[in-house]
Amino acid sequence: MFNIGMFPYTMLATTTLFYSLDWPKRIMSKAGIINETLDENKQFLISKLSEHCIYNKAKSEDKKGKSSKSTFYHKFFTFFTLFYISEQIFLPYSHFITKGYNNWTNGLYGYSWDMMVHSWHTQHIKIHFIDKKTNQTHYLNPKAWTTRRRWSSHGDMMYQYAKCIEERLGEYGFKEIELYFDIWRSMNHRFNQRQVDPRVDMTKVEWSPFKEVKWLVPLMTDLSDWRSKLKKIEDHYTKNKTDFDLTFVADLNGLKLENFVSPFLNSTIEVLNGKVQVETEGKKGKRFNTTLKVGDKFYLPSGTYHTVYTISDQPSCFFYIYLNESAIVLSDWFDNFSKNMLQTYNKTFEALKITKEIKDESELLWKAYNKTLIINSKSFYEMIAKNESNPKQDLKQDIINIVNYLSEKKLNKTLVYHSFVNQFYTNFNDKMVKAKFGFFYKNYRKSVFLRENFSKLINTELFLDY
Repeated sequence: MFNIGMFPYTMLATTTLFYSLDWPKRIMSKAGIINETLDENKQFLISKLSEHCIYNKAKSEDKKGKSSKSTFYHKFFTFFTLFYISEQIFLPYSHFITKGYNNWTNGLYGYSWDMMVHSWHTQHIKIHFIDKKTNQTHYLNPKAWTTRRRWSSHGDMMYQYAKCIEERLGEYGFKEIELYFDIWRSMNHRFNQRQVDPRVDMTKVEWSPFKEVKWLVPLMTDLSDWRSKLKKIEDHYTKNKTDFDLTFVADLNGLKLENFVSPFLNSTIEVLNGKVQVETEGKKGKRFNTTLKVGDKFYLPSGTYHTVYTISDQPSCFFYIYLNESAIVLSDWFDNFSKNMLQTYNKTFEALKITKEIKDESELLWKAYNKTLIINSKSFYEMIAKNESNPKQDLKQDIINIVNYLSEKKLNKTLVYHSFVNQFYTNFNDKMVKAKFGFFYKNYRKSVFLRENFSKLINTELFLDY
């Protein structure tokens, strides 16, 4: 579910607190490291009195014990223990001192009491740098020199990673650069917003454990009340349909958001607060600007970039509505195929005058049709992947052609059934099938169902013209 680091090991170590208090002595005694004896009740291992412990005066039948007094050793460790406990109590409230470690949640990470309380969602991380010598802009993979995203959540780690990138790029000949981070994140189902100012050159920033990090963008707490509204908007679109995807965004005056819309998506932007200007790209590189206010919607062209500028004094709030038409057609295709497959499966029993009580034959027939679905769904996904690498191919038209072909094509049910059964009986006689159906299910399925000739038979019968 999530990475919890050293937490399991800490819990395993602290489990020993519930063991018998003399368990270390028992282990060392068995290992021969110490020579201990059991007490009078034969429950605990005991040794000679320690000079570092304070004992009360004790009496026994044969001797009297002397009480011991506290020394500097006892006082020092008593003070140290109290100091350590006080420190642990104070650290979660130390964010007014350790300002450099504060972000949207104040306090030292790892010393707070709000672990796993907040819900974080990282929408986007973009890193780019400008080569001052050539004035060219280059983009970096955020995971170029790290496999984790934790650095993007804390100012001190951003500072360290910026220095790391600057040093590594220097090894590739980029000695003079400007480095910029653009990190979008949502906390506790709020709007997605920037966590760092994208206009700040990260190679020039300063950081101190005791100074506020000026280049971090504070959390827009005044928009927290919007969370219930966002939930209602999302439910309105996704309650009965799973093909919609919504992304809520909040941005500050003077900043811009660059975004790319996939060619397979129908995308719309709607403004909830403030005012924005949307810049889109038309044919021959011509650009168009459209101003949107609260309640306005704008259809975004697919397959191109667009830029959203916040032009109001107050923060702008808007959301994207993504509709995957390819996914809708794909879903319809599977629904139609499954429905047709089940109908032909039932009609085959009627045509061949067999009953479903014959378990091996009915199972065999169902597997035949089910394998048909698996084979062609795989080829369908391969077609989508091929389309993504070749934008000139008309994916939508290909899907429509397949759906129309499915509705027109009539399966030769008897041919499918007998072709498969004949292959089965080539290797196993009828008596063995009925006696050892389990053997067939576990072993023969691997040999027959995956045989290329049968797969071709089913595939040809369904998609003869494709």
